[in-house]
This record gives sequence, C-alpha cells and structure tokens, in this order.
Amino acid sequence: MKKNTGPKKMDDIARLAGVSKPTVSRALQDSPLVSDETKQRILDIAKRHGYVVNRSAQNLRRRRTDTIAVVIDFPHLPENRLSDPFHFELLANIANALAVRQQDVLLCSERSAHQGGFEHMLANKGVDGIILLGQAGRHEEFRALAKAGVPFVVWGAHRADASYCILGSDNPLGGRLVAQRFRSLKRKRAMFLGPRGHLEIEQRHRGFAEAWGTAVEELEVPDLSFAASRNAMLKRLDSGKAAPDAVFAGSDTMAMGALSALRERGIVVPEACSVCGYDDSPSAVHHAPALTTVRQDTRLAGAILVERLMQIIQGTPAAPVLLPTDLVVRGT
Repeated sequence: MKKNTGPKKMDDIARLAGVSKPTVSRALQDSPLVSDETKQRILDIAKRHGYVVNRSAQNLRRRRTDTIAVVIDFPHLPENRLSDPFHFELLANIANALAVRQQDVLLCSERSAHQGGFEHMLANKGVDGIILLGQAGRHEEFRALAKAGVPFVVWGAHRADASYCILGSDNPLGGRLVAQRFRSLKRKRAMFLGPRGHLEIEQRHRGFAEAWGTAVEELEVPDLSFAASRNAMLKRLDSGKAAPDAVFAGSDTMAMGALSALRERGIVVPEACSVCGYDDSPSAVHHAPALTTVRQDTRLAGAILVERLMQIIQGTPAAPVLLPTDLVVRGT
C-alpha cells in the first residue's frame, strides 16, 4: 500500500470529505455559508492529513493582508505616552477582537502614520484598514479620507457633520449624569477639571455645565496626566478661595490627581468634597476610596470598532455608534 508521503491538496480534502473544492475553501476560511458540522468534518480531515492553509496565497487571491493598523494619537495622551490604564484596556480589547477574526495588528503613532499619508500606509505598509484612536482636530482630513474611500474608523467624540464612522460614549450625557449626582448630594460649588482643545473633554464639560445650571468653576490643565491634575488642584487649593465641594474630572486619571491633592490638603472625600471621573478604567475600582466614574465599556468598544471596520473593508457603509453611557457610583 502506498504511504501518505506529504500533505494533501485541497482537491484531495474535497474528495475525502465528499464535498466540492469551493466548500473546502470556504470551510477553511470559517465561512458562515458552510454548516458547522460540515466545517468540522473538513477541518478534521485537513488536520489528519497535514494540510496547511497557505495564508499568503489566500490573501493574494483576495487582495487582502489580514493586517489592521491601529494609529494612536500620542501627542494628545498624558505626557505624550501610552500610560493611561484606559487606553491600554481599549488597545487590548481591539487586539483581542482582531485576533478572533485572525487579523494581525500594526501599531503606529500618529506621526509615523502621517509620513506619506494614510493612503500610503494602505498601499505600502500592507494593511487593509485603519483604526484611529483619537481625533486631534483632524476632522477635515478624515472627511477627505472617507471621500477617497480609505477604510477606517475613529474612536472619539461624535460630530453631527461627520461623514465617517465614529465610535465613542455619549459625552454630554455623561456630564449630565454627573451633575445630577452632585445635585442629589446637595453640592453647591462645582468644578470641572480638564484641558481645553480636546473634543471629548469639552463635550463632557458642556453636558455637565448645562445640567448644573449655575456657574461651574473650570480648572484648566495642560494635559490629561495625573501630575498635571494634581499640581493644578494643589495650586487652586492654596489660592485662598473656598474649596470646591464637587469635582468632575474629564478622565479617571485626572480625577485621581485631584483626589491626591485634596488628600494632601486635608479635604476629606466624600464628606467634604465629591469627586467623579470618566472612563471606569481598571484603576478606578482599586483606588482608595473606589472612584465614582462614568463608564466606557472598552470590551464592547473594541468589538464594535473591529466589526464596523470589517464592514467598511467589505464595501458596506458603517454608521456611527454611541456606547451605553452609565454613571458608576462608588466611594468618592
């Protein structure tokens, strides 16, 4: 009897499984057009006979690389680096969602992505689409990219005039929820803490101020970092003016910076001052006291960003998405 001396070809797998060659091809690509039972039978036969899918040839036929670029807006991150737990969580969940779809990740900085433009990235860096984490005032550029047919999605603040797919939380609603919480606690001197020129933060501020109704003190910080927020709050507390009794920070990291300053100046939280952040990052629940915050579900965000991008790559329009936006009440 002649021994099996090497891996079978796709024709052989089809004959052994009693199906057509296209069915084998679809099964090996996990196509929903093939039933789970047939798919498993084909996979078992392929594995038993040492058949290995030639991904390079498969991608060449489809003109796909199965690689997605994730572009991070480093200049607008705290201290110009990826250090915030929320951003790590979001990035990890995007990578997980891509892995489920057997997609590789090319991680890029905003600066490197702009060298030659995003179209150059698609043509020369071998990526099928782009996930942009941050807007950085590039709205008109994104509109032009969408018009040119570049497949991309954006994590950030929603805009009514956007002609491209944006995913993010309902920032104005988040701000309103915090204002309502502070009002229910009978707070009187509200403060908003955050940088200017950051669209998501500005939307949170606007929703908070509108729902608060009376004047809101604005404490501007140069960036989203813990250190910048702590230093700004210390300076404000040392100014001689009455301390706020309610602080809403545009992110959890900034809220923790404010909490550090309040603690250093002997202001007890939450008895003398209520504090709320935004993101519900992993560190929020482990902080002492645990941080009250507005939740952004990074697991859901990662899955939807990838889903929407795959739709666009396949030629289907993808609508913007607002994530569920909820206040998580804890100890501050």
